[in-house]
Amino acid sequence: GTTSTTDDDDDGIEAVDILYGSRTFSDILGRELLDAWAKQHKDRLCVTHILSDEPSFLVEEEEAGAGVLRGHITKELIEAQMPSPQQKDGMIFVCGPPAMYEALCGCREETEVISGLLADMGYQASQVYKF
Repeated sequence: GTTSTTDDDDDGIEAVDILYGSRTFSDILGRELLDAWAKQHKDRLCVTHILSDEPSFLVEEEEAGAGVLRGHITKELIEAQMPSPQQKDGMIFVCGPPAMYEALCGCREETEVISGLLADMGYQASQVYKF
C-alpha cells in the first residue's frame, strides 16, 4: 500500500491517490482518518482500499461505490490511478510487507534500483520511493 498526507497549503502537490492494500477491513490502519481526509480534500486526495481476503459480498454490501475493491494492487489499478511513467514529476510511494515490495518495486533497501511490476510498466527508480 501507499500512504501520504495532504493539507490546505499551496505545497505544489496537485493530487494524492492512495491504493491501500490490506487483507480485511479490520487490517486497515487509520481508516477513519484516511477516509475523513479523503472526504475533506475530495479535489486532492483519493483513497482506494484493496482487500485481498475480505469476502466479496461484504465489500459490495458494506462499501458499495465507496472506494473499496476486492483483490490485489494490479497493473490495471496502477494505470487507472497513479501517474504514468511518462509523467516525470509524478511519484509513487510504496510501503508494505516484503512480498509487496518484491511484487511492485523490489527490495526496500535497494533504493537506486527498481524491479517488479513498476519496472515492467516503465517507471524509473527516481519515480518510486520505498519507505
